[in-house]
Amino acid sequence: MCAVTLLAGIAQAAAGFGFGLLAMPLLALFLEPRVAVSLSISLSLLGSYLVVLETRDSLHGPSVGRLLGGSLLGMPLGALLLVDLPAVWLRAAVGSIAMGFCALLLSGRTAPAVGRRGLWGAGGVAGLLNNACGLPGPVAVLALQGSGLSTQGFRGTLAGFLAAVGTLSLGMFAVTGILDLALLRRYALALPVVWLANRIGRRLAARVDAERFRRGVLALLFAGALAASASALWEILG
Repeated sequence: MCAVTLLAGIAQAAAGFGFGLLAMPLLALFLEPRVAVSLSISLSLLGSYLVVLETRDSLHGPSVGRLLGGSLLGMPLGALLLVDLPAVWLRAAVGSIAMGFCALLLSGRTAPAVGRRGLWGAGGVAGLLNNACGLPGPVAVLALQGSGLSTQGFRGTLAGFLAAVGTLSLGMFAVTGILDLALLRRYALALPVVWLANRIGRRLAARVDAERFRRGVLALLFAGALAASASALWEILG
């Protein structure tokens, strides 16, 4: 658990996203989906707040607001999917979404610019995916790619949205009984690892070639997603 948290936290600190993309496929290999999603959101929430503190001056509030407003519409449906879908299908969805997103970014393609309505729509899909499988980042990243934000502005805006949607999700999970506090306390040791990973990720990002580091992180994310997808497919076919 701590090893997964360290790898995912380094990716998040360096790129502003990537915690759920790396953590969820790996957590889904040995944890029940409800626990994996709750744990991933809880841990990534701490990392997101650390990035927000670092980049708060460049955060674009209107973009965060539109993404978050849309996510409020998608989150209830995502929670229903988390409760009702079989675990193996959720694991397959996690792996497939993560692999597709990583492959898209590795190809060098970028999403077209979206307007205000587009951010609301992207937020709705991100909210659904956040509550269903702990993956709000991919859609938010694609929506913000064409926004014209600086690198720091992109990191801060994305982290601000992820921090806000994660906070709302945990509140919703607590009210509906999805969040199991007793189980989360068992994994509390991973919380200090998030802080350590943030420190390591920031130093790596400053010392290593940015493009090479980004591709290395994406390759690692793709490998984790492939493992989750293969495991789910083996269980479905077996």
